[in-house]
Amino acid sequence: VKNDLFAVFFMKCGEITKKKGYLGFMSPFVWMFIKSYEELRKIFIEQKTISSLVQLEYSGFEDATVPICTFVLQNSYTDKKGEYIRLSDFKGAKNQPIKTLEAIQNPNCGWRFQAKQKDFEKIPGSPIAYWVSDKIREIFEKNQKLGEVSEPKSGIMTGNDNLFLKNWFETNFINIGLNLSSDIELLESNKKWFPLSKGGEFRKWYGNLEHIINLKNNGEDIKKSGVNFRLRDSKYYFKNSITWSRITSSTIAFRKNEKVLFSDAGPSMFLDKNLEYVLGFCNSNIFKNLIIAKNPTLNFQVNDISTIPVLVSSNNYINTLVEKNISISKEEWDSRETSWDFNKLSLVDGKDLRTAFENYCSHWRDNFVQLHKNEEELNRLFIEIYELQDEMDEKVSFDDITILKKEAKIVEIDNSKAKEFSSESEKYLYDRGVSLEFNKDELVKQFLSYAIGCIMGRYSTDKPGLIMANSDDVLELSSNKFLVKDANGDIRQEVETEFLPDEFGILPITAEKDFSNDIVERVKEFVKFVYGEESLKDNLNFIAEALGNKDNRNPEEILRTYFITAFYKDHLQRYQNRPIYWLMNSGKKNAFSCLFYIHRYEPLTVARVRADYLIHYQEMLENKRKFIERQLYDEDISAKEKKNVEKELKDLDILLKELRDYANEVKHIAEQKIPLDLDDGVNVNYEKLEAILKKR
Repeated sequence: VKNDLFAVFFMKCGEITKKKGYLGFMSPFVWMFIKSYEELRKIFIEQKTISSLVQLEYSGFEDATVPICTFVLQNSYTDKKGEYIRLSDFKGAKNQPIKTLEAIQNPNCGWRFQAKQKDFEKIPGSPIAYWVSDKIREIFEKNQKLGEVSEPKSGIMTGNDNLFLKNWFETNFINIGLNLSSDIELLESNKKWFPLSKGGEFRKWYGNLEHIINLKNNGEDIKKSGVNFRLRDSKYYFKNSITWSRITSSTIAFRKNEKVLFSDAGPSMFLDKNLEYVLGFCNSNIFKNLIIAKNPTLNFQVNDISTIPVLVSSNNYINTLVEKNISISKEEWDSRETSWDFNKLSLVDGKDLRTAFENYCSHWRDNFVQLHKNEEELNRLFIEIYELQDEMDEKVSFDDITILKKEAKIVEIDNSKAKEFSSESEKYLYDRGVSLEFNKDELVKQFLSYAIGCIMGRYSTDKPGLIMANSDDVLELSSNKFLVKDANGDIRQEVETEFLPDEFGILPITAEKDFSNDIVERVKEFVKFVYGEESLKDNLNFIAEALGNKDNRNPEEILRTYFITAFYKDHLQRYQNRPIYWLMNSGKKNAFSCLFYIHRYEPLTVARVRADYLIHYQEMLENKRKFIERQLYDEDISAKEKKNVEKELKDLDILLKELRDYANEVKHIAEQKIPLDLDDGVNVNYEKLEAILKKR
């Protein structure tokens, strides 16, 4: 108990309390479950008696989210049942005393339990799992463990993630070693960065693949750093596995890893066979009950997973269901541009944007329902295998379907009236009292982000995948195609298209159309190119409607306002505060803004923005001011008109002051011709230009 003062306190209080005396504590409840307290639990179980215990919900106190229990301990062992109250299903501080009193008054309430503490020893590690049935304890006692049918491993530790881990989209894409199969291929690839599974949000089946790790020359930079690192188990590099997030904010979820490395934050288990079967089991309701019995905290170590009992058998039906779940989840993950396997946005396929949106909704409603059906069917199958029909059911909450978290939401509806349906999926949801409502604004913002990517040269609708994603990419334009060359002049990509990217990857954002490559005009060109000129007006109206055109304003005005005030905020969120398009911004009044693409940045980029856009725009506003000022000398001007002119001049003066001050800051940075090294990541590089960039 030497590592925690509260555990020392338990033991010391026991020493100074009379034999058969009683002790009352309030403490963290981690001692009840975590492996490091196993010996303490053994002392309690064999030498003391847990007379009563109340386990509070994590939000049991208003001012903190903490794992707390309160219990009474008799200072000797007696063979009697203890009384337990479990409040984990009741959120909030106000519910804790109310539900505790209900349990005291009603032993059959459903959250009050009796248990003999010797029964705790039937589960490996002797967790204080007082709510567990005899059947569950029997499953733990009689079946082999996951650690016996697989090899769970805790994974790589760098000692300095800020330095050695990046989001994959920060660096030169050509330096990332994707689709490798072994540690030997890692060495032979001569790449610097390699894909890494690093835990992440609650997500089942596939996904959470965002990070890369610097393992060039088998991790020589990490080894030279001298920090506390762990580079082991290289024989498992890039092997298929089942992974989970070691630390969660709710419950645990498992995913299939393919051709990626694994980290301490995203442990993995490796199997020679039955991977799909075991993955289906791990995402089942049964596993959830078993792991909660073993460890109901939010931290799931390799040992916790290794000791879960499993009944493994060859079952092609289960395998087929799991493979379909993986396929659906992978398709959804790769449908966003933040996946390294992203090819093209599905919304560009359709006669117009509205039709493409409707097709998207129909396709993903079907997939959502299929995933829900499959998960419930898997639960039913595993409940039969484990003979637990009397203890649990196959139901899966729609909130636990882990696709479309950004794009859609489940809404409860009144399903008491008869209704016609356009699809079986719609009826399936309706019969269960819900509908799946798609977030049109999010999907339109994804479309606009993709449009900017095509304008910048990162993507092209005429060729899948990344086009320009390296700092030494050189663009060569012609009338109906463009070439991407490396620094040596060798061709990396050739794209035949009528929609050409911007020559330098720079897009000005101003209050009016003042430049030939004005961001709104270029987006309009993109919409026209994708869907045709005849539907341009309807498509722009659809975009404006999705962005919130409540005042029936001109769609182009809505679009311009979005790019001036909101696009960058959305971009930061989409790219986890590691933007790939950086926003030069003059200040609070947004007098001048300009996007540039960091993978096409060069030391002259800032100077080019200043000379070609900023100074030019400043001169335009100064000329506009002179023109407006002449109106004051018009003898026929009314007092009201004069007042309006004076206000307009005052507003222009504020903008011009912001522009002049900003131009000086930009001049200072431009003269330095600052180089960027994408391998340093966005955080380091952003600081170099932070004086002229929008604050993150």
